[in-house]
Amino acid sequence: MLIYSESKDFTEGIFGQCLIHLLEVLYYMENNNLINNDTNIKFDINTLNNGNLIPTFIKPKNICKIDENVKINVKKYKSEKRIDAYFALNTQSFYKANEIFNRYFIFNDFITKEISNLNISNNSVGIHYRGTDKNYDRGQANPITQDEMLLIIEDYFKNNTIDKIYCCSDEQTFIDKMSLEYPDKIIVYNQLRSDNSNNYGFFRIGNNHPNRDDLTNASIIDMLALSNCKTVIKSSSALSSFSKIINPYINLYTVCAMKCGWFPTAVAEIYKTDSEDIKNILKRTMKGDTYNK
Repeated sequence: MLIYSESKDFTEGIFGQCLIHLLEVLYYMENNNLINNDTNIKFDINTLNNGNLIPTFIKPKNICKIDENVKINVKKYKSEKRIDAYFALNTQSFYKANEIFNRYFIFNDFITKEISNLNISNNSVGIHYRGTDKNYDRGQANPITQDEMLLIIEDYFKNNTIDKIYCCSDEQTFIDKMSLEYPDKIIVYNQLRSDNSNNYGFFRIGNNHPNRDDLTNASIIDMLALSNCKTVIKSSSALSSFSKIINPYINLYTVCAMKCGWFPTAVAEIYKTDSEDIKNILKRTMKGDTYNK
């Protein structure tokens, strides 16, 4: 069979829409005995902002040349079967999603090589500050400033010994601040980022950007790099949440609410601290969180 999508089907992010919807469909089909290890599946997954996501950037483990008599459109199939939230909002879903991903997919050679070159140790902490539109969309998250995020990171380092910091963000100014604060520890993947905080998702520029493939590679590399860390501290984002699908054993802490019950974005333990100043920040930023009631 052919499992596919058209670019108009996936207009949002790689991790919050495209990949998680695909994993939900595969999980549904496996549980209902519609596919098994002997099923030949060809994937052709296209998105508006990232082009041909599969097999260009993420590759099927089995390359099939088949007669495409059975064609399944991911978006249409998900709607018809009413697969609205097939992965429950709990940590066990990370293991289920991990099994599905690893059964079908691997990353392309370029991405794998770039991850190796980053030299992330198993005692590294991953930091993800998702800015731009996330600090304006009150329906999904609460705003958290760069300086508030820096205070939380400082609080974490007072109580934990780490080797390196893998830092990712869609805002270049946050990367600059982290580089000044922790010059001997920080690891970043050089890429194009927004030069200001604005009410526009930076990932959306891929739709008509001449370096769209570079943007897509960088996004996947950031996610995969976070999955190589021991601990990840994140604001509201599907990218950093998806890292726990790739590695369910990482410690994933959030400092910003996810108000919609979407897996994996909503499932993260709230950051814990003894600092009253940090608790006051979290009291505001975590208000309305779906998972941490």
